[in-house]
Amino acid sequence: MNGFGGLKWYRPLGLEHLLELKSRYPDAKLVVGNSEAGIEMKLKRIQYQVLISVVNIPELNMLSVKDDGLEIVAAIRLSAFQNLLRKVLTDRVAYEISACKAFIEQIKWFAGTQF
Repeated sequence: MNGFGGLKWYRPLGLEHLLELKSRYPDAKLVVGNSEAGIEMKLKRIQYQVLISVVNIPELNMLSVKDDGLEIVAAIRLSAFQNLLRKVLTDRVAYEISACKAFIEQIKWFAGTQF
């Protein structure tokens, strides 16, 4: 998709396609929720020529609870991460959840779920 000023927007559906795009456009900005890129473009006047959304790449959207901790991959949605943290708070013993509490508290300061 093309946007204002010649901006190109890609939304690959697989890791191989993402790697091909990144090889073709090494300076492309990878975006998930676009909040950082949006701020950079509006407030910092950074002009990206190519944006690549990675939200539809299964390998980058894994989120799970393991016996020894959480597995969090690069492109998970903030709301999914928050929901998992809240579930961990109810399922685990107190000494295992202090980091989860801290994440929940900090998330509200740097991003919103309205996206």
